[in-house]
Amino acid sequence: MAAIEEGSAKLKDRGFNLKVWSRQYACGSLGHCSLPAVKAALVQSAMGMEDTSLLLVDSTAHLTNHDTISTLVNSQKDIVAPLLVVDGRMWSNFWGDRSEDGYYRRSADYEQIISRQLLGAWNVPFISSVVLITSRKLPKIANAFNPTVFHDVDMDFCYFLTENGIFMHVLNTEPFGYLVDPTGYTSHPHHPDLYMFSNARPAWLARYAEPEHGPLEQPCNDVFRVKVFNGRFCKELIEVAERVDGWSPGGHYRREDKRYDGFIENYPTVDTHLHQMWRFNDTWLDLVEHLLFPHVQRAFPMFFPDKRAGFLFVVRYRPDEQPFLRPHHDHSVYTLNLALNTPGVDFQGGGCRFLRQNCTVTDSLPGHVTFHPGRMTHLHEGLPVTRGTRYILVSFMQP
Repeated sequence: MAAIEEGSAKLKDRGFNLKVWSRQYACGSLGHCSLPAVKAALVQSAMGMEDTSLLLVDSTAHLTNHDTISTLVNSQKDIVAPLLVVDGRMWSNFWGDRSEDGYYRRSADYEQIISRQLLGAWNVPFISSVVLITSRKLPKIANAFNPTVFHDVDMDFCYFLTENGIFMHVLNTEPFGYLVDPTGYTSHPHHPDLYMFSNARPAWLARYAEPEHGPLEQPCNDVFRVKVFNGRFCKELIEVAERVDGWSPGGHYRREDKRYDGFIENYPTVDTHLHQMWRFNDTWLDLVEHLLFPHVQRAFPMFFPDKRAGFLFVVRYRPDEQPFLRPHHDHSVYTLNLALNTPGVDFQGGGCRFLRQNCTVTDSLPGHVTFHPGRMTHLHEGLPVTRGTRYILVSFMQP
């Protein structure tokens, strides 16, 4: 929204009148909130003001370029959208072509346009998410949101334009921002934004990741550590785990884990598995692939990690519950251990001792990911927590 407000102010200084209304404004005037009705009402409102253009912005569009509006205006196109793409995907806010029955068909130059190998203002059959409509075209599209040929507001709008010989364009001369994929977004889980890495990567990284990772440390032989996530990520992950409240009883000796049919846990901990946390395991494995694999490969250059995983779980250590974990090997090729809270502040004691290396790691801060080989070489133990609560996220990779 900041990019829109700043862009509108710049244009006003140049005598160009652009009106930006929220959906809540239109809903209030209509008494209901169907999207076609809202957009039709906004067109009518803009037409009622002298020499006013209209910018329609959907909630899935994130504009980061403060010159977006002026760039659209300067393109001298009557109906134009800035190119927006879901990060890391082929999903954008335009179609390069359309099939005979009116649905999406990829054009030969689609990939070159979304990757900005080809630059320009492209005449296309479909645009969405952010659309600038100039004042001279508003009267001609007054009824564009009334048809229900496809029962989709954007498809119906673009179909109306095509049928009435009105051109629409997508502009990719500059980076303007990105799209968010709302698929799977829900308000039910605690902190739902935690789950949206694959759907809204730039926003997720700005919210939860360190701007610069590193440095890659080696506190013990073949034990590496790097700061990847920020305190907000760790705090919210703890809150999700506690809200789910699916903690196993833990203990120091072999016992059956009743979350799995017939599974015997040799070294039990008080833990919650990520699949219990509204299936955060899927998000976590995407994070491992995109954010942690590069560090693992830097530490072990001839090793090629993949997303196969064994148990993924949040562990809780407390003096009155289970304060430590006896020496053990992990059932993994390598193990990732993410520190979720602060030693000396949230808890006293704790840490990990590697017996064969005669080395102890006790100073990992929230967001630090420690990784090491799992089976043969790195026998280790969880040291006793004497006060407070220690949380870590443990991942057994390539079991």
